[in-house]
Formats: sequence, C-alpha cells, structure tokens
Amino acid sequence: MEEKANLILGAEQALARRIALGCIVGAEVKWWLQAIPGMFIFDFLKRTGETRKYSQYYMFPCRMAMASAQARINGAQGRLNEPELRFWLARLKLNTDQILEKQAATVELLAGHYGKLLGGRGATSSELILSAYPRPADYQAHLDNLAASEAEFYQAVAAKLGRGSPGLERIRVIQAQSAVQRAKDLDAVYG
Repeated sequence: MEEKANLILGAEQALARRIALGCIVGAEVKWWLQAIPGMFIFDFLKRTGETRKYSQYYMFPCRMAMASAQARINGAQGRLNEPELRFWLARLKLNTDQILEKQAATVELLAGHYGKLLGGRGATSSELILSAYPRPADYQAHLDNLAASEAEFYQAVAAKLGRGSPGLERIRVIQAQSAVQRAKDLDAVYG
C-alpha cells in the first residue's frame, strides 16, 4: 500500500509542478531579463523557486488526505488532523474558520479519492485511476467536485485577502491552470 501511496503522491507532485509552470509560463516576461546578458539565470532560479514553493503548498493537503485515507484502510478512524491543518494555515496567514472549513472539505474529498485509488489495481497512476473510475464520466465528476471545493477554498482566501490584493489574480491563474492540467490528465488516462 505504501508503494501505491507514493505513486499517487508522485502524480500529485507532478500535477503541482505542471500547474506552477503553467502559471509561470503564462506570466509576462520582463524586457530587461532578456536585454541584460546573464539575467536569464536569475529568472530561471526565481521560477524554479516559485515552482518548488507552490508544490509545497499544494502537497500539504494532499499528504494529509493520504494519511487519512491510509488510516481508514487500516481500520482506524482516519479523521482529519485539524490542529495540524490550522497550524499550516496560520503559517500562511490564512487562519480563519471559514478557510479552515473549506480546506478541510477539500482534504476530505481528496481522502475519499485516494482511498479509491489505494483500493484499485495497477502499477501506474493511470491504471489506478482506471481501476477506481472505470468510466471517464465518473472521474470527471470527481474532478468537478474537487474543482468546486477548491473554488470555495479560494473564495474564502480571496475574502481574507480583500479587494485589490495582488494574490487575487494569482488565484484566478492557478484555478485556470488546474483545470487545463486536469483536463490533460483526463485525456491521458482515458484518451
């Protein structure tokens, strides 16, 4: 089971990187980065750091969901570790009850999904998805529920940030890239 868990989390990590890279590639490149020789190195380092940072933020709830799914499979209650989630959100300065509630709902949704994948058969993430969701419509329904749950979380974050915050545009870009990358995954699995 640990092997499947690592496979699933590896696929999630790859998705996080693709989302981050999609956000970065879509961003406007500053003219002076191309005009001054050698500045591309600093741009590369910045982009690599942003990708790593986004992946860490993206993976924390995924790891919590996986721990919960594994506990449920092993017969334990597999409840969400709310104090750990609250501490993580506090570190991000997003410690409101509404944000906690929305993030917890997303983690629970992911835990159910990971439980299905862990119960499936296969040696690749695509095979596990096909085993857990034999019809593309079933997997699409999960992706739609996940997108809706994430949208509620991002709305709560946007309410905390307030109007005019530079983070609001980033949230929109992340949501758009998430949809694009998940559609690619769906095509790769069922295509």
